Amino acid sequence: MFFSFLFAPSLSLASGEPKAQVSISKLTVSPSTGSIYIDGRPMGSPPLQAITLSSGPHDIKIESDCHHLHFERLLLPVGVEHSLHYDLKPLLVDVSVRSLNHLGQSVSAEAYVDNQRLGRTPLNAQIPLCAKTLRLERNIGGRTDSIESALK
Repeated sequence: MFFSFLFAPSLSLASGEPKAQVSISKLTVSPSTGSIYIDGRPMGSPPLQAITLSSGPHDIKIESDCHHLHFERLLLPVGVEHSLHYDLKPLLVDVSVRSLNHLGQSVSAEAYVDNQRLGRTPLNAQIPLCAKTLRLERNIGGRTDSIESALK
């Protein structure tokens, strides 16, 4: 049978010496939104600056209404200043988009969500839960007709 042990350097609390500390100079999130928790304690919204933690493992949680929950357990080396960055993944929703002319007939148009091309209607797609705008554009006889709507 094989056993493995991992020892992390720390100072003894019994001797009255302080425990070693880890320094995080900056913690950023892209997009810069949500709430950051370290070991269950609310730390605020990103970016965070100058965080000092005791040595050992720490739980990082980032919550955002528009993105997947990010959770990570960190064990950062002592004696090195750390800069952390996290890219959040957007929550997606299924949509069906079609465009109708003034007679109620289905017509083809280009669909854009937050100025990013989604595709040609009619279409089914996934868009970010917190997308802000949907725009439909249709070229007719050399001119472009466009309609934009706020998403909620």
